[in-house]
Amino acid sequence: MQLPDRMRSPGPEWETGYPAFAARETLIAERYHHLFEALRYVGECLDPVLGQSVTAGRWTPPDRRWA
Repeated sequence: MQLPDRMRSPGPEWETGYPAFAARETLIAERYHHLFEALRYVGECLDPVLGQSVTAGRWTPPDRRWA
C-alpha cells in the first residue's frame, strides 16, 4: 500500500462534506470544522511520519512535537 507523504484532502467532496460532519461531532473543536485547518493540525503529528523525517520517537501532545 502506498501512503501519502503528508496529510491532504481525500478529494473535493470532503471540502464540502467535512464541515457538516465535523459540526455534528462533539469531540471535534469548532476551529477544526474546516477541512484544511483540521488537516494542518493533524499534519503536525503525522506529516513527519508520512514523510519519513521521523522514524522513531513519541508524540508529546502538550508540546505538539516528536521527542
